[in-house]
Amino acid sequence: LRAGVELTPGLFRFSGLYGTVKTPNYHLDSLAFYSHLIQDYRRSLYGMKLGFGKDRRHIDFHFLKTKDDYIANTDSLINRTIFPPAENLVLGAKGKFAFLQGFQFEVNADLSTLTNNQLAREDSLQDKRSRDIQKFVDPFMTTNNTTRANLAYDASLQYNHRFINVGIVFKHIDPNYRSFGMHYIQDDVEDITLRLGLRAWKNKLVLNTVSGWQKSNLNSIRRNTSKKTILSANAMVAPHKNFALQGSFSNFTMDQSPGIAQLNDTFRLVRNTAVLQLSPQLKFGSANWPQQLG
Repeated sequence: LRAGVELTPGLFRFSGLYGTVKTPNYHLDSLAFYSHLIQDYRRSLYGMKLGFGKDRRHIDFHFLKTKDDYIANTDSLINRTIFPPAENLVLGAKGKFAFLQGFQFEVNADLSTLTNNQLAREDSLQDKRSRDIQKFVDPFMTTNNTTRANLAYDASLQYNHRFINVGIVFKHIDPNYRSFGMHYIQDDVEDITLRLGLRAWKNKLVLNTVSGWQKSNLNSIRRNTSKKTILSANAMVAPHKNFALQGSFSNFTMDQSPGIAQLNDTFRLVRNTAVLQLSPQLKFGSANWPQQLG
């Protein structure tokens, strides 16, 4: 149950929300035994966004605070170990800037500080970044030895023209990045994507290509390191209104090598998948009875 407001007077952009969300314990009532020992808690959240500009050019700053509060006894062992209450503070910024003729730059960045267990000890065992961030956020949230601070950010630069569009996208997600406001399907990755599109002969020739590179295990502490490359292209040629030829090609390569531990029985895995497809299309018939072969 949440309530929110959004205001856009002139060039100013403001939005805010407050409410509660269901907790992970909500679906645990199907346990056959000891379900009465698992206490539910209330996860409250509030956030705000302040920005300046319009859709084509703007910059926004936002934060989201989420906290779990147990309604019942917080001293039980199961609450402290298996289902502890967490707390999360996310600070971020997002910007979009159109400049010159057809250029557009976008950037988005979030710093998520997460305390996995509010009931944990207060001694500090974190990495240096988390300790530095902890000093800054300590007045605003519960911090202890389960507090971690991680970054997630992406940026893109695009050029759009009548006959061509070119773009590059860069994305970075720290290992173990977690946020109660935004979840990524995969963390601990860094990737670059290039896009190119061409249009000619009054759109009778259309070509779109995408190529990318991705790497995992950014801190070199996992068991394996994966490097992935991808190349895909789609083309369409329509020399006549009744005939068109479509083609696509994709190539995916994954190179997996050992991480920090070089074991004798560790092997290297390289997998490559390539797909080539051609599809001619022939249209005939009348407007009332159109036919197509492909």
